[in-house]
Amino acid sequence: MLTGTTNAMAHMTGVRYFLPQLTTLRFANMGGIDPDVFGRQLKELKSFDETTWCPYWNAFAQTFEDQARRRLAQGVGKPDQDTQDLMIKAVTYYSVSAWPGTTPMR
Repeated sequence: MLTGTTNAMAHMTGVRYFLPQLTTLRFANMGGIDPDVFGRQLKELKSFDETTWCPYWNAFAQTFEDQARRRLAQGVGKPDQDTQDLMIKAVTYYSVSAWPGTTPMR
């Protein structure tokens, strides 16, 4: 980070290399996401730049949100546990997109 090469290196290694393992566990546990899946997603993301970071995580969030909304449209009354789990995943991915919240898009 001090040398300004973190993002350049992330293009080769993915962002996971630069984040503590606790980051993976924190967000995976928060959203009920398999830590291996979330870790792979971090590894596949090749930039910390918000123009890459935010849309990447928002796409996952939108997928879960869309699934939850479809289930809500089909059901009547209180959402079932599966629908709630989908919404929790969506909120988690939106939270990751906004993390650490220090730039305009985040």
